[in-house]
Amino acid sequence: MNATRAMRWLRSSHARFIGLILILELIFGGVLLLSVTQLVHASLDSADNAIARDTRDTLLEIAQQEGAQALANAVTAHAQDESDAVLLLAGADGGRIAGNLSGWPPIIPADTAGIKAKLYRIGDADAAPYTITAARLRDGRRLLVGESTDDSDQIRQTVEGALSTALLLALPLAILAAWLVVHIIDRRIVHIAKTAARVGAGEIDQRVPLDGSGDSFDTLGRTINTMLDQIGALLAELRTVTDSIAHDLRSPLTRLRVRIDRAMQSDNPVVLREAIDGISREADQLLAMLA
Repeated sequence: MNATRAMRWLRSSHARFIGLILILELIFGGVLLLSVTQLVHASLDSADNAIARDTRDTLLEIAQQEGAQALANAVTAHAQDESDAVLLLAGADGGRIAGNLSGWPPIIPADTAGIKAKLYRIGDADAAPYTITAARLRDGRRLLVGESTDDSDQIRQTVEGALSTALLLALPLAILAAWLVVHIIDRRIVHIAKTAARVGAGEIDQRVPLDGSGDSFDTLGRTINTMLDQIGALLAELRTVTDSIAHDLRSPLTRLRVRIDRAMQSDNPVVLREAIDGISREADQLLAMLA
């Protein structure tokens, strides 16, 4: 019995409505999660690229103003100071001149505005992720600057986890909101159904209660009330007509009954003949009245 009721409920409009709200909630939450995640990724990538480009531009300016040796010294100093960055000044063949990489990575173009890659710095046991920018100098040497994305990746994971948790917490709220909406709709429909049932039972003066909101349910209730007003007016007219007909029929039927009584009390053929003629005239009058 419980299984049957559960199946009936699952096939009901209530279940479909709640399911629709949950699906819309999941779609909206998924789109929001994806949008915010992409926005955060883009912002963090832009920030990492900006730091790497600033460092690269500073080193290129040193090379232009102070020469090749000054550039090598600056790369060495930056490599020692920046524990979370990669820097490499390489020759035209990719061999290391200065920096904390053993050589030019084959996957990195000589000129790039921004690329992500995992690299091994000198002395590191594991590769780490970096946002890398590179430039080729006029004399053929190459300059590579990379900013670590560990902090950015941690922020990404934190944001994604927070959004996923918020989406999961929003699902019970969505179920509750859907149930409340269904309950409100049910309450409005129940008022209409009760009014219809009472009118069907003969209480023609009953009307659907209106809340004055002007929504679809108010419009439906107002339409039903107008229909009931018209039905009530028609019933009143019908009652008036039937009362008038009953009043008009009462006199000829009374006379008809008197003539029949007289005919039954007399054996005189003449009297019977007159009674029958009178009954015939009354019958004709009744037929004319009904016509």
